Amino acid sequence: MLSESSSLLLPSIHELLAGSHRQAQPGVARDAPPIGGAPLNLDVGRHQPHRRHLRLALTKEAPVTSQLSADGVCSSSRLFPFTLAQVFAAFANADRLATWWGPDGFSNTFEVFEFKTQGRWKFVMHGPDGKNYPNDSVFLEASQQRIIVRHVSPPNFTLTITLAEADGQTNLHWHQAFDDPRVAASLAHIIAPANEQNLNRLHTALLAAAK
Repeated sequence: MLSESSSLLLPSIHELLAGSHRQAQPGVARDAPPIGGAPLNLDVGRHQPHRRHLRLALTKEAPVTSQLSADGVCSSSRLFPFTLAQVFAAFANADRLATWWGPDGFSNTFEVFEFKTQGRWKFVMHGPDGKNYPNDSVFLEASQQRIIVRHVSPPNFTLTITLAEADGQTNLHWHQAFDDPRVAASLAHIIAPANEQNLNRLHTALLAAAK
C-alpha cells in the first residue's frame, strides 16, 4: 500500500546494462529488460560477447527526437496539449504514474513512492516476458516546474524532467545524464526510442484522464 506522500521514479535498466557487460556464453540468448514507452518490439537474436540484440520500435506518429551527447546525456522535448497541472499530476500520483511508466507491454508495482525532495522511489517493472526488473531511486526535487530523479541502482544516472507552461499547453524537456558516458553510448540504440515511447504512453494517459 502506498502512502499519501508516494513518489515517482524511472524504469530501471540495470539488468540490461549488467548483462551487456557480462561475457556471453556461445549460443545463449539473454533476457532484455525494458526502458521507455510506446509499442515495444523486442528482437533478441543470437548473443555475441558484449553485444545485446534489442530493438525498440516506435509508432509512425512518434518519430525519435531524443539526442545522445558525447558526455552521456540523452535529451528529448515534447509539447503536450494539456495544462501544466494535468501533466504534473500524471507524475505526482503513484497510481497514475504506474499505468504509463515504461515501454508498452510492461507494468509496474510500486513498493515505495515518496514524491518529495529526498523521497524514495522503489518499484519493480514486470516485462511481457515474465521477468521482473527492480528499480531504486531518490527524488532530488519534486516541484511542478522540475522533477529530478537520481537512479541509485545500476546503471547510475540522473533524470531531470522540466515542465513549462506554453499558452495552455506544456513543454516537457527530458534530460537523462548517465554517470558513465560509455554506458550511455553502448545503449544509445535502446535509450533514445525507449524514452520517446515513455512520452508516448504519457500522452495516452493524459488523453484518457481528460475524457
